[in-house]
Amino acid sequence: MFDYQKGILSLLQSEFFAAAFAVARPVVEAVVRAHVTLMGSEEDLGSLQKDEYKANFKEIGGQIDAAFALEGLMENFLNDVTRSALHSYAHSGLLQLGRRFDGNDIKPNYSDGEIIEVVRVTTSAILMVTNLVTKHFGFEDDWKSVSQMYDEWGKHP
Repeated sequence: MFDYQKGILSLLQSEFFAAAFAVARPVVEAVVRAHVTLMGSEEDLGSLQKDEYKANFKEIGGQIDAAFALEGLMENFLNDVTRSALHSYAHSGLLQLGRRFDGNDIKPNYSDGEIIEVVRVTTSAILMVTNLVTKHFGFEDDWKSVSQMYDEWGKHP
């Protein structure tokens, strides 16, 4: 996930916005898979091991929230807007194609707000997984630090 994040930031800095936005989806999928690894059924674990796991983003957020007592955090993180955007950007959908034009010119057209949102979502994802891993392996001091960072990160719009 950290390599993906570094890639996203590098791509944004180089103004390769389409590629950066497309890479956001595997970051979010990694969050889901990390949680499923710890909470999933034997069937889920088998499909993860065979690299056949397919996340149903409409349902998995609530399931993760229930398994980890997250009080709606993951369901909110994987809301309809996020799911649609991740799909469209990763699979050359209308959001991705529409950003190829600026008026009559063929050039990238991504707003500062959209760029900030990609950084916000992927950074949140990294903090979520770091929080999950440190808690799972019993690194309590690290878990507390990461939890505090995530709480502080979440205070900023």
